[in-house]
Amino acid sequence: MKKLKLLGFLFAAISLLVLGSNSPEAYAAESNIIEAEFDLSKNEPQEVTYVNEDGEEVTISIEPVEDGPISLNSHTFPYGTTRYAVRATSGYTTMGFDVNVYVPSDINQSRFIWVGEKYFHSVTGYLTNDAFTPDPTQLTNGNYKEVKYSGQYVILGIGSATAWTKATLDKNVLTISASL
Repeated sequence: MKKLKLLGFLFAAISLLVLGSNSPEAYAAESNIIEAEFDLSKNEPQEVTYVNEDGEEVTISIEPVEDGPISLNSHTFPYGTTRYAVRATSGYTTMGFDVNVYVPSDINQSRFIWVGEKYFHSVTGYLTNDAFTPDPTQLTNGNYKEVKYSGQYVILGIGSATAWTKATLDKNVLTISASL
């Protein structure tokens, strides 16, 4: 009888350790939110790199993407529509997307008009249930100043957590934040 109690206690203790280590909340609480602001009037690749509390190098970047030939009259920078590749990298994980930003002459009316080209790469896991918020089909009909790409990041051998990259637009300043 004592052996059964001891065996039951050991099973319960091991179960708590194993299940506790796979808790998304535990990983999410330890994750850092990274953020950087970029001036879209520069019309050039921009990048911010620093070392976080865990000693990992963190990089957030935006880069204008040419969609093909542009006629001379179609875009007078800094006004008009420009496509940007948005990326956040922490450790062995990179997450991002492409977004079209419309900046009219009244920059208070700046907004996102398209989002797509999801990007996720990790040596230590994979992404499931990924989606954009708002749904990309809604962008052309609204005045959206924030888009978010998120999903469940399954970390091999450890568990899972929610990972996301978000772009927020204020006039001609694009703020990129992420939790990887």
